[in-house]
Amino acid sequence: MKKIHLFIVTFLIGMNPILAEQYAPYQLKVTDSRLVKENGRLSVEFTIDYSSLEVPANDELIVTPVITKGQDTLSLPFLLFPGKTRDKANQRKMRLYGKEENFPVPYATLYPGGKGQLLFTYRQQLPLEEWMYGGQLELLQNVYGCADCHKILASMPLNYIANPPQVAFIIPVIDQQQKDTLTLYVHFPWDQAVILPDFMNNATALGRMDHSIESILRKQPGKIQQIALTGYASPEGKYTYNARLAGRRANAVKEYILRKHDITGNLIATDTVPEDWQGVRHWVDSSNLKYKKEIVDIIDNTPDPDAKDNRLRRLDKSVTYNRLLRQAYPFLRRVEYRVNYHAAPLTLEELKTVYRTHPEKLSPAELYSLCQTYPQGSPEFNEIIFTTVRLYPNNAAANNNAAAVALQQNDMAHAKAYLSQAGNTKETVNNRGVLFQLEGNIPEAIQCFKEACANGCQESIQNLNNLERTQSIQ
Repeated sequence: MKKIHLFIVTFLIGMNPILAEQYAPYQLKVTDSRLVKENGRLSVEFTIDYSSLEVPANDELIVTPVITKGQDTLSLPFLLFPGKTRDKANQRKMRLYGKEENFPVPYATLYPGGKGQLLFTYRQQLPLEEWMYGGQLELLQNVYGCADCHKILASMPLNYIANPPQVAFIIPVIDQQQKDTLTLYVHFPWDQAVILPDFMNNATALGRMDHSIESILRKQPGKIQQIALTGYASPEGKYTYNARLAGRRANAVKEYILRKHDITGNLIATDTVPEDWQGVRHWVDSSNLKYKKEIVDIIDNTPDPDAKDNRLRRLDKSVTYNRLLRQAYPFLRRVEYRVNYHAAPLTLEELKTVYRTHPEKLSPAELYSLCQTYPQGSPEFNEIIFTTVRLYPNNAAANNNAAAVALQQNDMAHAKAYLSQAGNTKETVNNRGVLFQLEGNIPEAIQCFKEACANGCQESIQNLNNLERTQSIQ
């Protein structure tokens, strides 16, 4: 006849002796139980005290460590505690029949009834599988006696296998209005406001401007928000005249665009810089002019533009002034072109192509969209995340996401640096909690998780549950 007795007893690390008495006559105590997850492996270790264990002569106690989660279980090599008569019978069987399939070799055979404290440390290492996260390590006790009587004494929960802390990513804000990064200059001869395609580099500039406009109209008709044209004049002569000249140059390019492209005039905004003194100063700064210091002083400290021009003329009998007229001023007589437009989302293939050739042309949102096409934690995913923060070092979302990947890689130093630039969103607070947890600062980790939970961070809810459950059995 088979009798089965099942007792559910919560067993904590450093178990209270009062609880241990509930296992009489098979008194066992377990101390120093721990699980270590490292490099894809799970190390199981606990010390069992069987000093008070009494096993009847005809019985044997089998203690089996088992990892369980729902319907999934994994039994580890067992410990055997035989009574004296049963041990002799087992050895006789082994001599007569050898190892049988139904009589597997135990991890260790331990003999109760000795003098003093009897301790044994169990150590086992196994591959850490995905299903084990959220599971529990238990000790199953089975007693086998005469006539194959079998008793299940108790399930002894030891450790909770905590899920790895969950990092949180931020979806960057989509900026639908983008600027064409192409900056073009259409140049003009002295005192003229007529576009000459063959003058200086105008043929190339006009061709690139036409291509820029047509490519937007072809792919995204009606999405141009504004074309901005700024007319410039060099600073020789009267300021009032130069202001009109700069305006005429801007209007000349505007009329050119309206003639060649299907665009309404209200989409084109014109502005002027009547005298480009900043351009003069930039050229002087990079030159080897003898009177560079004096010229910079005149530009910076003479408010009236006409007086500024006159002072330059008088410097060293106009030698420097004439050099400016020949070498610097021709490049100042120009119109600057730029365009703002609503960009249609790129296809996946377009994103991949641009990423391979010019990743700097993709926004943080586009880069994040691209990384989502790869498994989280894959080399491709991580590379795109780190590329984003390299291109946009001041973007809070990019820093948060780079910190998340660094935490997954146990790179605490970089994670901490990224988090310092990531702001205080619920995702960032969660990731700070993960950093604290990995560093062993559990109180700070719990505080961060609670704050992020209050703001609706799902990852923090899971992290807090796992951490509190782990803490409750320690």
